[in-house]
Amino acid sequence: MGLANFLFRHRSWDLKRSDIVLDIGSGNSPIMRANILVDKYIESDLERFERIVIDRPLICADGEYLPFKDNSIDFIYCNQLLEHVIDPKAFLDELQRVGKRGLITSINGDMERFYSDPIHLWMIWNDEGKLILKQKKEPILYPELRGTILKVVHAPGFWKFHERNFDLFNAVYYWNDKIDYEIIEAEDFELSLFEKGFKEHDESPTMRHIPFRHRIRSRIGKAIRSMISSPMDLNSILCCPLCKGDLTDYSPRHEKIECTGCGKVYEIRNGIPLMDIAVDDQMKKLMKVVERRDANIRKPEDSRES
Repeated sequence: MGLANFLFRHRSWDLKRSDIVLDIGSGNSPIMRANILVDKYIESDLERFERIVIDRPLICADGEYLPFKDNSIDFIYCNQLLEHVIDPKAFLDELQRVGKRGLITSINGDMERFYSDPIHLWMIWNDEGKLILKQKKEPILYPELRGTILKVVHAPGFWKFHERNFDLFNAVYYWNDKIDYEIIEAEDFELSLFEKGFKEHDESPTMRHIPFRHRIRSRIGKAIRSMISSPMDLNSILCCPLCKGDLTDYSPRHEKIECTGCGKVYEIRNGIPLMDIAVDDQMKKLMKVVERRDANIRKPEDSRES
């Protein structure tokens, strides 16, 4: 994202000073106007090549289980994320639950056919105001063409050309109150075919530091946000992503927040609420495996003692 796009893209969104803007899947390039950032991977650089940017309130959460109250977000910015989502129906329905309107951008389906990023699960088009999502059967659709396409993509000046002609390469979808979409699932789809792409991407070189340009953008963005947006009370919009119940008050200095409805406890680490239910479930399963393993290790000793 170029500096001009970073600074001025929000000007076409007709935002008020009091509007709350969420950038979901913000990663290493959050939009300047966003008050809140949401990302699933805060300690892993899976699916990005630079370190995550944390320069304003950030919540670790899954897009299918957002920790926000109904209609609490005035504008949701979702850039280059939808093509990665395993369950787009749950994701899009959740955006409509918490948001009033927003912008979704994804690589255009025709571009995806030839570029074929092996970690993209969907080809996406904006068909006259309707999002069409077609599931990919294979990670790379035209392997014989991909090498040539990658040479073009990595050629000097391509990304400047891409930014000037953004709508040509991307599906750009503005929505207000409702997202009109159609999902076309592939027959005999196997997620395991894409796992190699995920693994290779996660092992690819990543910048271990925040690039200098992002540090400058963060400082400029913070100064401009203070002038064009009102202070936000995060506690007024947060809820339990599991049951949508109320939470105890959040503070970056606290160690946890708790749902007053279902009793679910969410850890706060380095000021970031960890509210990704999917990750939490995986950790629970892992802990059960560890507990069983430890129990099996102790049994011989216990038997000898007895």
